[in-house]
Amino acid sequence: IPAGATVELKPKSLHIMFMQVPKQPHIDTMFKGTLTFEKAGKVDVDYEVVDANATMDH
Repeated sequence: IPAGATVELKPKSLHIMFMQVPKQPHIDTMFKGTLTFEKAGKVDVDYEVVDANATMDH
């Protein structure tokens, strides 16, 4: 991601998918995580759990 740029993560586009998580998250809940960037370092993020099969309205 270039300096100063913004990237929007969303289903069926750029997104993050977690595989083999130790505890299954429930749809419509939030959990905390950390993204690690080469130059910016660690950034705390709140993640929303959504149904991957649901139709998005945006």
